[in-house]
Amino acid sequence: METKEVEIGSGQSVIIDKLFGPHIFANLRITADTQRGCWVIEREWIASGTYIEWCTIPDQLAEEFTD
Repeated sequence: METKEVEIGSGQSVIIDKLFGPHIFANLRITADTQRGCWVIEREWIASGTYIEWCTIPDQLAEEFTD
């Protein structure tokens, strides 16, 4: 399996577009939302090309920073 790393800033998004293979995958858009303090993951609604919020993941957890 190949891994690709992408660096983005706040307010920028990355779109994951599966181009090859027999299965159809809807595009994903991932945004670092500094206002809400989370990663926002959206899924493209294939029929209309619009994105709907699917889930959020916290940007950082207090438990990760111990003295």
